[in-house]
Amino acid sequence: MDNKGRRGNKGRTLIHEAQERDEFRTPVSPAGLRVVQVTTDETRDSHVDEQTTIRWTPDSKRFVFKREASADGTRKAGVWLCDVEDGFAIRPVCEFAWLPDGVLPAKGQGETYSWQFIPDGSGLYQITHLLDTMELRRVSLDTGASEVLFTFPAPLATRWMDVSADGERVIYGIFLGDGVQEGAPWGVQVFDVKHAQTWIVEMANQCRRGAGYRRGAGYATEFDGIHDLVAGVGPARLSDGSWLTPPDGAWRWQDMPSADGSQGWGHTYVFADDGSDFPRPGRDNCRVIPFPRAPEYNASHACWRGIRAESYVASMYHVTPGCWRAPFVEAYPTTISEAERTADRNPAEAHWVDLTRFVSRADACHFNFDASGKHFVSDTDGYVLPQTCMLYVGTYIEPAWGEAPYLNTRLLGIPRTSWKTQSAHPHPFLSPNGTYAVFQSDFSGRPQVHVAYGFEFP
Repeated sequence: MDNKGRRGNKGRTLIHEAQERDEFRTPVSPAGLRVVQVTTDETRDSHVDEQTTIRWTPDSKRFVFKREASADGTRKAGVWLCDVEDGFAIRPVCEFAWLPDGVLPAKGQGETYSWQFIPDGSGLYQITHLLDTMELRRVSLDTGASEVLFTFPAPLATRWMDVSADGERVIYGIFLGDGVQEGAPWGVQVFDVKHAQTWIVEMANQCRRGAGYRRGAGYATEFDGIHDLVAGVGPARLSDGSWLTPPDGAWRWQDMPSADGSQGWGHTYVFADDGSDFPRPGRDNCRVIPFPRAPEYNASHACWRGIRAESYVASMYHVTPGCWRAPFVEAYPTTISEAERTADRNPAEAHWVDLTRFVSRADACHFNFDASGKHFVSDTDGYVLPQTCMLYVGTYIEPAWGEAPYLNTRLLGIPRTSWKTQSAHPHPFLSPNGTYAVFQSDFSGRPQVHVAYGFEFP
């Protein structure tokens, strides 16, 4: 593969940076496995930083990723597209000044804070900051043309953005504090693109991780609960009595107080994006994903299984004296009473399944299902020892004799990445048809986007 550019996609230049690599295969990798390093620009990072959002066109022919600004500042950050059928050629969709989610400057200069792929593959939704306002824009995938859909007041701090599977609604996590009030809540700004309406759903001080729409791989346009959100809600106060989110909305990583039993993460809730059934004092029979409880189990990453999924799957740390494992756990939403919610326990009828109970070593971390919900790709935990991290694929098995489902797995390869930054986490995800597994590695020097294919699921 060469680095020559050519005209394509309605006249926009395609760049061929892709190179085949063999460092990621092992003696027990699938015989037909091929790995391509899609991005090879040594001056900047390229990566996909959120594996549960929609990144592929529905036909599994093109995906989008983020490229950081070049080290010398001559090239901007932006969203790029990869065409897998054209030798993994790439081109920019749009470029911009980039700042990550977090505390915002007082006056915006047109920076982009979040973007998401529109599920039908027509373009992107993009959040920008200009002076005292934020803008939701729609950007064409083919031309890069930008259209402002909504403007709204800039909050003190923001979190993630997400899009419903039908593409009709967009949410953006915002902090509702004024910089002075203690215990101010987070919320989501909801944009109904179809009907040109917007509203805010107030959540809670501890909901700084935001919320996401009910879907896994996306691309479905009609199913029950398509406008449901899912969010984790834990204790608002830390062991020293301080609020999890301080008045300025800052993300607290440093100087955290010592943990105690009150800091375990609480429930994972499912609620409508109009906020009508978000769990609040006095509200009974809310919906919850009944995962096993802390401190024996602690959630890591999670997503809906497939495009019309009714179940939710999480990678969890299962830690007891003398035992450390990271299983996949599946559960279905159920209702929870206020009394059970206040007592921080699961409903009596709650049920969950350890999908990796037959796997010789349960080691789940970042993962993603294809559109069918039958196949997945995952990395293993590399936060402590990145050199031991592996990539593997699997199949969701539903036994004919009515027993609980489980997973069959197969090693794909070794990502050979440092895990030093989010961009260097493997963050693997599948194309909707399960043919391609995208992952990240900084083995060549910087985080770059890679694609594995030519494998079969177990």
